[in-house]
Amino acid sequence: MEQQQWRKILLLTFVGMALFISIMSAPTFLRLSAVSMPAVVLCIWFLDRSTDLYRRMRIILWAAAIISLVYFPATRQLHRHDIVNLPTGRAAFITDKQCERIWWLAQHTHPGETFFNDPTAAFALSLESPGPLNFVTPSEFTRPQQVDALLLSMTAHRTRYVFLYPALTAPALAKDNLGSFREYIATNYHLAKTLSSGQIWQRNGTVSNDAKGASSDYAPDRVQRADME
Repeated sequence: MEQQQWRKILLLTFVGMALFISIMSAPTFLRLSAVSMPAVVLCIWFLDRSTDLYRRMRIILWAAAIISLVYFPATRQLHRHDIVNLPTGRAAFITDKQCERIWWLAQHTHPGETFFNDPTAAFALSLESPGPLNFVTPSEFTRPQQVDALLLSMTAHRTRYVFLYPALTAPALAKDNLGSFREYIATNYHLAKTLSSGQIWQRNGTVSNDAKGASSDYAPDRVQRADME
C-alpha cells in the first residue's frame, strides 16, 4: 500500500479516536452514533479484501444492514401505541412505561412551571428546568458546584415535582456528589407517585393539580391504544 494512503488511514484513525474521547465520559447510543462515521469508513476499508473470509463477512454485514433497514421502521409503524395530546403537540408512545409517566405529569402540571430530572417529559410538556442542570447522575459526571446551584434554584422557583429514576433511589454503589441533593429531596419533598420507570416526588406544602382548572389553557387528552397504520 502506498505511503500516502496509509497517512490518510492514520489521519482518519486519529480523528475517530478524538471524536470518541470527546464523548467517552458520558457515552449514549445517540452520541456514539454521531461520532461513529470514521469507524464505519475504516471498517469498510478493512473488509475490502478479496479472500473468502472477508467476502463472507461483507455478505453478513450487508444482510444485517438490509434487515435493520426494514425491521426497525416496520416495528415502529406496526407497534400498538398510545396517543396523548400534549402542549407541544400530539405524541405517540410505544411503551406503557413512557406513557404512564408523561400522562401522570400532564394531569398534574401546567406548561411553564419548573420540573426537574426528566428532560424528555419536560420538553413534551413545555416544563422548565429550575437550574443549570436538566438531570443529575449518581457519578462524578455531576459536579458538587452544579448540585449547589441546582438546590438554590429549586428553592427559589419552589419546584413542585422532581422525578427520581431507580439509580437515584437505590443504595449508592459508587462515589457520587448527590448527598446534598438526596437530603434536600428527603427534607422538602414527599413521594407523590410510584411508576414502573421511577418515582415522582412533590414539594411539601404545594397543591396537586388532580384536575385542570377551568382557567387552564391546556387539558390533556389521551386516545386509547390503537394499531398504527
